[in-house]
Amino acid sequence: MTGSVLLVAPGLPADDARLRGLVDVASAGGVVLECLPAPATENALRKRLAGGDVALVVYVGRGESHPAADHATLELASSGGAELRAVNLRHFAGLLAGAPGLQGIVLVPREESGYTALRGFAQRLTRHGAPAAMIWSDFRTGETGRSWWKAWRGGMEWTLLGKLACVLYESSTRSETPAGAAWQAELRRGLPGALALPVGPTAVPAVPALPDPGPSPIDRALETKRASGRFDVFLCHNSADKPAVRAIARALRARGVLPWLDEWELPPGQPWQPLLEQQIEHIRSAAVFVGLAGVGPWQEQEIYGFLREFVSRRAPVIPVLLDNAPSAPDLPVFLRAMTYVDFRQREPDPMVRLEWGVTGVRPDYA
Repeated sequence: MTGSVLLVAPGLPADDARLRGLVDVASAGGVVLECLPAPATENALRKRLAGGDVALVVYVGRGESHPAADHATLELASSGGAELRAVNLRHFAGLLAGAPGLQGIVLVPREESGYTALRGFAQRLTRHGAPAAMIWSDFRTGETGRSWWKAWRGGMEWTLLGKLACVLYESSTRSETPAGAAWQAELRRGLPGALALPVGPTAVPAVPALPDPGPSPIDRALETKRASGRFDVFLCHNSADKPAVRAIARALRARGVLPWLDEWELPPGQPWQPLLEQQIEHIRSAAVFVGLAGVGPWQEQEIYGFLREFVSRRAPVIPVLLDNAPSAPDLPVFLRAMTYVDFRQREPDPMVRLEWGVTGVRPDYA
């Protein structure tokens, strides 16, 4: 794998023994960890992820879950002092979803007893738009950590990496007990046999992919929409903002919303304008993205063209301010009176608001 690995450890000093262990083990596996400078605030994390070169985030911290309310939080540093503050997990996933090039996040509990508190967080993060996530309660252990990092650096598929972490952990703890051996054998199902061998200092070998379990219900629903040309939202944007808009498009797909993005829907070698004009007639809504570069000249022509079509159908056109938009963005006159979605703000969750604007379904919190 290529790209930086960002270590985010709010509230922990740089000389913390757990962090030193993580850095040393990753280095032994051929990976250099970059520590997010203190204080590890939301703004600091957002700015670093916006650089586009972060491939993996390793988060060391605490989480809290409220199952009855389907609410969970992770800690980040506060910009106002030394205290940590709770960040809604849905919002945290939105930060990750908006990071170009990010492959996923590894959650490491700050204390050994903290694994239970983080249980289910990986699934929630991916459900809310994060590219991928896993939890590893003993990420710093020598041989197991080195083997995992070698596998990640060698390009192992994410699902296998998660299973490998479980097997490696069990190999280093309780695999000699009958119960532990049985549990480990269960984890090894579907994992290539070479990886089920005792952990050693050699590099993890290349492995074949697991059998494809098939598309998820959301993917099947999206493909049905796409096959019938029923796109939910047209994504109008300046080409300079492509990475950010692409990340938002992925997050929308994870929520079951089918976006129309030019690079996904316009085949090479064919005239794009008639295809675009033909498909706009059948799209339910449009989102006009404005970032630091402002509205591009062709984007403005797009706006005028599809605005007439959408107004005639009484379909929404949603202005969307990206997180790098200026404090006073220059919106086209006919968009200024429309309620916009602002990705520069944490609350209310901009992904939730964008989904509301596209689908017309009012979120529970509103």
